[in-house]
Amino acid sequence: MQAKFVYESILDLLKPKSEKEIEDAIKNLHPDELLKIGLNTNLPDFVDKAIEKGALNLLYDEWTLSRLYSHKNLFKPKSEKEIDDLINNLDPRVMLKLAINHSCFKHLINKAIEKGGFNLLNQDESFDIFNRLSYIDIKNLNPQKLLIYAVIKDDLWLFKKAIDDGAKISTRIFKEIRIDISNYLKRNKHIIKNIAENEKVIKIIEKVLNLDTVASKSEYRKFPKGFKQYYALKYVNEHKVKTRTEIIKVIFEMGYGKNTFNPQKNASWWSTSYYVMIGQYLNKDQNNNFILNNIGKEKLRVLHKKFKDLNIKV
Repeated sequence: MQAKFVYESILDLLKPKSEKEIEDAIKNLHPDELLKIGLNTNLPDFVDKAIEKGALNLLYDEWTLSRLYSHKNLFKPKSEKEIDDLINNLDPRVMLKLAINHSCFKHLINKAIEKGGFNLLNQDESFDIFNRLSYIDIKNLNPQKLLIYAVIKDDLWLFKKAIDDGAKISTRIFKEIRIDISNYLKRNKHIIKNIAENEKVIKIIEKVLNLDTVASKSEYRKFPKGFKQYYALKYVNEHKVKTRTEIIKVIFEMGYGKNTFNPQKNASWWSTSYYVMIGQYLNKDQNNNFILNNIGKEKLRVLHKKFKDLNIKV
């Protein structure tokens, strides 16, 4: 609604006023607002004026930048090379977001890396972008960004390298840690005070690792082959389940007992075999609840026939 109002207001300004009056009316507009108006109204003078005022490096709106790049005719009298130069001189964070979110900008990834784009990302941006990339040249990452990448990949060697180089574990980073790195921290609790970001994080890590140690030392219950899969499929079929974590909790506590599941640490438990065991048998309905797909229904039918007469207590 606000954008429409601004759009209509600018159109009112353009007619029948003189060029001087128009310039006076727009001189106080923020550069990125001026750029958007120029793009939406096909006014190259507005676009040029916005760029002169530094709009490209103030703008973090990937959609507008994509539109900007695909409407090169607006940049009179600039050449395509000059437009490419403008894009290549973007803030590397903007460049990275463009490259990740729009296939036509993939060539910008290397340019962004050269300009240190990864190291300018904040923590949430790093998790978002690193999760989308299958490979990153780690020599371009500072220790903190290397730590995030190591945690995403559950790469213990990279994790050790990052903390050796001074990276610190935040609450968010710790929540994302999975099996290999978690087990390493359990075996080396003495290092936690040196690698945690602050006292609060130290307490969280120690509390969670102690809970995990209790769970891992508990007697693990074993069931007939296929029963855990049957129980999990049956649970999904009979309950309104919205998250994968809830399903993993059910499977985890079958083995370790009630109230042993820790969502901060065990949510990724068995993640590598989750799809094979149950994930491939699920879809989501219009309310975003997990439901069995046709293959899942057939699998449940077969397993139910196998286990229905056995008195197995969970």
